Amino acid sequence: MYDATNILDICQLKAMERGASHDAGCFNPLLFCMRNPLHAHKIGSCIKKLNQRLEDIKKRSLHFNFINLNSYEDRSRRVASSCPGSRETSDALDESSLVGENIEEDTRNLVEMLTTMELLNCENNKILVFAIVGVGGIGKTTLAKKIFNHDLIQQEFTKKIWLSVNKDFNETELLR
Repeated sequence: MYDATNILDICQLKAMERGASHDAGCFNPLLFCMRNPLHAHKIGSCIKKLNQRLEDIKKRSLHFNFINLNSYEDRSRRVASSCPGSRETSDALDESSLVGENIEEDTRNLVEMLTTMELLNCENNKILVFAIVGVGGIGKTTLAKKIFNHDLIQQEFTKKIWLSVNKDFNETELLR
């Protein structure tokens, strides 16, 4: 993620170094560097290297037998973090403010997985852990709230707890 941002930053810096001019061509600062062959080559090399790193990560992840849960991605909002420190959340959800293309489908899929796998794992005494991960602002907490408050989850699980964990947490306090 940071490497991709760095590539865009390099494009913007090169455009700012060049200064504002109104000659023919591309005026978008992010595309300026594509007009200059030297900058275009440098950016192309960075992108190629980043793609290779991502491909390597994908190959290495195969060794861990991860299950693809088709993660929720909210493409309709920009990431915005006004207070990056500790945040507490509650299980309450304001349905009127929901946005996102896949949240309903993702909620149904995860609820189905949780309820069907819960029955299977009760027999085997196994504990399932589902992680919802991603950068800030994509709707992880919203998705978790929708799942937590879903009617099937309310019926299937007699004991539930909403737990908000931030970066600085104490295991002992967490278990109380």
